[in-house]
Amino acid sequence: MTQIVPLFVQMLLFLSPVFYPASAVPGFLRPVYALNPLGAVIEATRAAILVQPISWFAWGAALLFGAIAAFLGHSFFRHSRDEFADAL
Repeated sequence: MTQIVPLFVQMLLFLSPVFYPASAVPGFLRPVYALNPLGAVIEATRAAILVQPISWFAWGAALLFGAIAAFLGHSFFRHSRDEFADAL
């Protein structure tokens, strides 16, 4: 876990529109790029700061995806609670 998590966090940082706008992503990659839930949150924050309209659909989709991921993670943890300490 200590070797995998930093790698995924760094990949997510560079795949999210932190240092560049989402409009810089090529058109053929935008459907794949839209699957990144952090992208919608970062773009909404950028739009709010720049006083531009916010994409509420993308915001809601990111919220729904995050809620589903949290529910599945919690369910997995409750299911494997007894063995969790041994796995780490």
